[in-house]
This record gives sequence, structure tokens and C-alpha cells, in this order.
Amino acid sequence: ALLAGFLFGSTLVSTLSAGMVEYQAQNRERYEKLQMLRIYMIENRVPPGLALQVQRQLEDRLRQRLPLAAAQVTALELLSASLLQELQAEIYRPHAVTHPTFAILSCMDPAWFPKLCYSAMSLRVYRPNDEIFLAGAEAVATVYTLGSTYRYVQEPETSPVHEVVERHVPGKTWICESALWSHWIHVGTFEALSACTLLLLNPVKVGEVAQQHILIRKIAQEYSSCFHRRIVQAKPPHASFPDDLQVPFTEQGDLVYSMSQEVQAHIGLTAIASAPNTSGSTQEKLREEVQSGKSVVTLNSQGNAERVVSLVVLHLTNEEGRTLYQIGSITNGVVTAKCPLLPAVKRLKSEVVADALKRLSETRLSFAEGAFKVDKVEDNIEEKHSKLGVQTRYLRRICYARLASDFHGDLCQVDEAKDLGHGGGVGENMTSLTSFSSAGHGPPAAEWLDVLDRLSVWFLANPEDPSPDSGSLFCWATPSDAQLLESLGESGISGYLSTLRWGWPKEPIALIEGNPDADGESTDNEAPDAIVI
Repeated sequence: ALLAGFLFGSTLVSTLSAGMVEYQAQNRERYEKLQMLRIYMIENRVPPGLALQVQRQLEDRLRQRLPLAAAQVTALELLSASLLQELQAEIYRPHAVTHPTFAILSCMDPAWFPKLCYSAMSLRVYRPNDEIFLAGAEAVATVYTLGSTYRYVQEPETSPVHEVVERHVPGKTWICESALWSHWIHVGTFEALSACTLLLLNPVKVGEVAQQHILIRKIAQEYSSCFHRRIVQAKPPHASFPDDLQVPFTEQGDLVYSMSQEVQAHIGLTAIASAPNTSGSTQEKLREEVQSGKSVVTLNSQGNAERVVSLVVLHLTNEEGRTLYQIGSITNGVVTAKCPLLPAVKRLKSEVVADALKRLSETRLSFAEGAFKVDKVEDNIEEKHSKLGVQTRYLRRICYARLASDFHGDLCQVDEAKDLGHGGGVGENMTSLTSFSSAGHGPPAAEWLDVLDRLSVWFLANPEDPSPDSGSLFCWATPSDAQLLESLGESGISGYLSTLRWGWPKEPIALIEGNPDADGESTDNEAPDAIVI
């Protein structure tokens, strides 16, 4: 017992002595740093007020205990390159794969990704009020915020803003991705509001590592080209100016949509194989669609596979404040009724918003150049579960525009023999409005009839099919009128259209509802010529 007590006491004294020596060494190091700072400021004649401010901040920061950086752990230098790569990949991977592009690349070649982590990534610790980057400086890294909160400030002298703009940025956010794909100059100052750790990606090193893999190099080149094109074209009215936090229309699925079919196929097949939400028949069906170019599939931020559909939508308003809606289409004399739709078109590969909008205007609406003026473009992203068993992500670019010239089209006339009337009579193809109302399907029939009475329907021929029995039916309506038409449903709109006359055909026209596809499911949500409001 005496020996055990002696050993315990000796151990305790040794531990306390070592702690005291370490404490004294830390104090000596802190004192030497402060002394060197004082000498430096005296020699450079720093004003007393500023010198006191500098000294206080240094004293405060010397007392703070920060997490160790890899550069401080000298023992890591003794590890083999392969083991060090594996270690750093394990540390960095959970943060890096929150970006869908790096998630895809990590699945394409598991042996390549540790090289990227080892060569191009690092963790860096910042103290409260540290500036991570300054406006006007050249960008040297893309940043991922692991936690904490941050402040981003833009000023008129260094950014296209009219006044100082301050935004708070949450953790787990990618910052300044533009630095990876372009020569980028910061247009704002990014500051840490509390102690934090950031993942930094060196753009030069990312490029060097990508060059080592043929397929990944091709993907990086196309991704970079698409991203850079959006930086250059991001300007009003079609988009806001880019900044360090965002570049308009660079959502990952949107960029993949613009790539070549070969690259899309590689990305899609990798996403299908690695995602946990695809299996069995769903996986095979998706593979077929991706390989044929019918579907674009990628990974989302949660690591699940999702289909991507990109649409450009026109929200056109005339001088009376009414909006243009499509309520029907005609093919070979057969009219398909639609709930009120805003004109839209699927965006083609390598096509930007302005190009798609021009194609919509020329091929669907027969508008001359300069017929309308775009005021702004907004994103509208919606996810729906598709019949293929995965989420479909609809990327809608809604272009808000004003009519700048006369609207040219054939005004439809009411066929007196099929007039709706106000005594309850309806056309032979229209369900009784009274029945609709009594069944609780919307407002009273009188309100519907009032809307239909003041509605003007126009026929626009399809420039791609100039035959007199093909085209589209549009109307100018207020938002409230459009809602009433929507509540009327395709059956009611179909009946209303049956009461109208065009200059063609002389014989009765056939009407169908909806737009069934080969599988018997409605495809209005993916129709290339229109979109549900």
C-alpha cells in the first residue's frame, strides 16, 4: 500500500509539473509575440489609438483555443501518401459530396476522389470577425461553410448595386463556386460572425487532378463551359448580376441539362447505379431513357437520383393588365381543351433562356421580333414523383413580359346555334354548369357564364404546320378569370370551345380533353408547348 501511494504521488507531482512547465511555455510564447508586436508598432510609429486596438485584438485571439489544422500536425508527414490520401478523403468526403457534382465524380471512380481530397482540399479555421475574402480581390478558393453564420456585404464601389447590401449566410453553404470555373474577382466581402471551420477547394489543383482522368476531365470541361456561359450572360432583364453567393441558372440539374448527350448518359447512369432510390424495374427503365436521350438524370444534394425537365415560360401581359393563356390546341381539326396554361417550351441543350424564349415566340406564338419586352425572369423549381419511381425536378424560368405591339390572331366567333345562353342551355359537348355548381365544383354557374361572355378567344396558326386545321387557342384573362376557368375544368372548357367558330373547318370539329400519352397518363406537366399555372 505504501508503494502504491508513493507511485500515485510521484505520478501526480510529475503531471502537475509537466502542466506547469507547459503553461509557462505558453505564457512565454504569448509574451514574446506581444513584445514583438509592440516593438514593431513603435518602430513604425503607429498611432497610440490604433496600437491599443491592435494589441487588444491580439491578446484576445491568443487566449482562444482553436481546432488543429492539418499543417500543425507534423506527425502526418510520416504517413505514406496512399494512407494520407485515404485519411483526408474520410475527413473531407462528407462535406464535399454535399455538392451534387462532386457526389457524381466520387461515384465514377472511387480511387480518383481521394486524390482530389489530398491535392485540392483543406480545412481552415477562422476566428470571429475574420474576413474570409475581400471585395476586389482575386478569388483563390471555393468555400464550403461547415457551420456557424456569416455576413456577406456588397458596396456600390465594387459591385453592381446601388446601395450597400448586407446578407447573412447560414452554414452548410457553397460559396464562390465561380472560382472553380472562371477567373473570378470577388464583388463582396465575406466575414465570419463566430469561430468556424471552412472547407477550401483550390481551383488550380482541382483542374490538375481532373486532367488525370479522361472521363472526369471531359465532364469538368463541359460543366465549366456551361457555368462560364451563365456567368457571362447573367444580366438584367433576363437575370440578376452574378455575385459570390450565386450565379443565376447554375442549379446543378440545369447545367447537366445543357451538356452533350454523351456526358449526360455517363452522369445519369452513374446516378442510377449509386442512388439508393433506384432498383429493379425502375432502374432498368431509367437506364433505357437515359441511354436513348429521353431523360436527364442526376443526383440531388441528398444523394438520390432525380429526373430533370427544364422549361421556359412566358407570362405576357397586355396594356389592360390581362395575361395570355392557352386554353386549347388543334391538330388535324381535333381540339384538345386545356386548363389555362401559360405558353412554355422545353429548353434545348446548349440553349439559354433568351434563345428558348425567342424560339417560343417564333414557333408557337408567331410573334415578330420586338413584339414584347421582358421585365424580369424568375426561377420556379418544383419536384413531383414521376411514374419512373423517382422525383422529377421541373426547372421553370418564368419570363415576365409586356406586350409591345399589336396582337395578331384570328378572333373566334360564337356559333349562334350553340350559344351557351343564360337560360341554362349549353352546347352538346358541355356538361351542365348548373350540375357543376350544385356538385360543389366551384362558384355558381352565373359567374362562369359571365366570364365566358367577356372572354375573347384567338386562334394562332402553328408556323411549323401552316395547315388551316392546326394551331392553338389563346385568351387574354385576368388572374381571377383564369382561376374560374381552371375550376371549370377541361370538360367545361371543351364544351365552351364547342360553341365557337373559326374560319375552318366547315364540318363540326371533334373535341377531346387533356393530352394522354402512350401510357394513358396526362403529360400536361411536361408538354413542350404549355405549362399549368
